[in-house]
Amino acid sequence: MATIKIYKKSKRQPCYRLSYKDLHTAKWKQKLLHCTRDEAEQIRKRVEAEFTWYDANPHLIKEVHIISLREAREKFVEAKKHEVSPATIERYRFGLKYVEAALGSESSFAEIKKADVDKVVSFCSETLSDSTKSLTVSSINTVLRHFKVLLNWAYEREFIDHVIPIKQLKFQKKPIKWLSQDDVSDLLKNCSNSLGDIIRLYILTGGRRNELLFCTWNDIDLKNGRILLPNVKSRQQEYLYLNEQAKSILKKYKGVEPRPFPMTISQLRNEYAKACEKAKLTSTIHDLRRTCGARLVEKGVDIFRVSKFLRHSSVKVTQDHYVELLPSDYPEVAENIEI
Repeated sequence: MATIKIYKKSKRQPCYRLSYKDLHTAKWKQKLLHCTRDEAEQIRKRVEAEFTWYDANPHLIKEVHIISLREAREKFVEAKKHEVSPATIERYRFGLKYVEAALGSESSFAEIKKADVDKVVSFCSETLSDSTKSLTVSSINTVLRHFKVLLNWAYEREFIDHVIPIKQLKFQKKPIKWLSQDDVSDLLKNCSNSLGDIIRLYILTGGRRNELLFCTWNDIDLKNGRILLPNVKSRQQEYLYLNEQAKSILKKYKGVEPRPFPMTISQLRNEYAKACEKAKLTSTIHDLRRTCGARLVEKGVDIFRVSKFLRHSSVKVTQDHYVELLPSDYPEVAENIEI
C-alpha cells in the first residue's frame, strides 16, 4: 500500500513522492523523499511491510492520542528550550499566546485548518476584551511566524499530517531612522554625563541595547580594543570593536563593578526618553546603532564591511537600511572599466 514517483517540481533533486496509507486513519498521505531511487524504493518497501503487518494484526496498533493546542504548545516550547536562547522562547510564548486565545487552548491541534489562520489574524487585529490594544501588522506577522514554526515542528514529529500555508501580511514599513550630528549634539546637551557616555558608546560601537548595558569587565578587552558578546543570535563568538575614543570613555568607569554602567533597561529607557524630550527629538535607543551604520556609510566604508561590523544577518539588511546614503556616482564608476 505504498508507491513512489519522481517529483520534478521540487527544487532539490533527486526527489520522489512517497504515497502511503496511514495505519491509524486509513487515509492516504504523501511525503517527499530527497534521495536516490534505490533508497526511495527501500523506504517504500519498509512502509508497505509495516502496513501489511499491522493490517494483519490490528490489535497491535496503538491508539492515536489527539493532542490539544495547549499540549502541542507545551511540548514545542519544552523541545525548543534545548535549541534556542531564552529570549527566543519568550518570543514563542508571546506569539503562541495569541494563537491559543484565538482558537481555544483545548481545540484539537490535528484539526487546524487554513480558516483558523484567518481567525488568528482577525483576533489580533481587534481590540481585546481586557481593553488591551490590538496588535500592529508587524506584531501580527510575528505571531504568524511563530505559529508557522510550531506547525512545521509538529509536522516533522507527525502530530499533524500536513502543514497549512501561512503568509505574512503586507504593510508599509516605517523608514529607518538615525540621528544627524546636530541631533546627537542636542541630545548630549540635555543628558547627564553618564548617559552621554553611554550614548557615545552606542554610536561608536554599533552595539545593541543589551550588549553594551550588560557587558562586564570580564568581557571588555581594552588592550585589544574589543568587547566579547557571549549571548548573540548566531551563538558564535562575536565582538564589539572599540576605537580610542570608546576606550577612553570606558577607562573612566574602571572602578565600577561588575560592569561599567550598573543600570537596568527600564532606567536607561526612561533617562533616554527624558533627554529626547528636552532635546525635542523622537528617538529610541536602537536609533543610536542605526546612527553608527549611517556614519560609516557616509564616510565611504563599503556596505559589506558595515554589515560585518554591525553583525547583520545579511548584507541585504544593511543595504535596505542605508540605501539612501549609498553612493550613486555610477558614471564615475564606469570610467574605471577598461579592456
